[in-house]
Amino acid sequence: MIVAFDADILCLLLYPSITPPIDPGTGKLVERARARLQHLVTELEASRARIVVPAPALAEFLVVAGDRGPDYIRVIDRQAVFRIEPFDTAAAIEAAASTRMALSRGDKKAGATGPWQCVKVDRQIVAVARLRGVTEIYSNDSDMRKMASGLKVVSVWELPAPQDEPALPFDDEPGRHSEEQQ
Repeated sequence: MIVAFDADILCLLLYPSITPPIDPGTGKLVERARARLQHLVTELEASRARIVVPAPALAEFLVVAGDRGPDYIRVIDRQAVFRIEPFDTAAAIEAAASTRMALSRGDKKAGATGPWQCVKVDRQIVAVARLRGVTEIYSNDSDMRKMASGLKVVSVWELPAPQDEPALPFDDEPGRHSEEQQ
């Protein structure tokens, strides 16, 4: 199985200070959002699945990560379950075809309500995902559901809350050291 994570999911997983999204079913913040994602990663890793991080999603995450971006990239690279995938020529062709199709239908955003720049980045993420054989994209973005037709889109509030919180190698933010390491 091959899945993809968008920037919002990466932020929730890797950057503990990010506020979780609101569950549209309850109108409240998603409880234990990070634990849900950690549990998902643990399950995907155990099943030998692969998590694709499309380069456009990584770029969005790195804006949040700021100066610690290189540390986060090293953390992601050390995990066998993750693979950062480029927005390359084939992905550009795929994204352009998606945009042309939307334009031919008279709605360049294809029903999305976000700003045009966000729609373009979402199309790039979907293009990378499609070309890498992804079957599910993990995203809390309602516009992603419109862009990713044919792919299953799963939001953090749809994930089960685990009984315990699994420890993952990226539990501590890069740059912070536990007392044992100091």
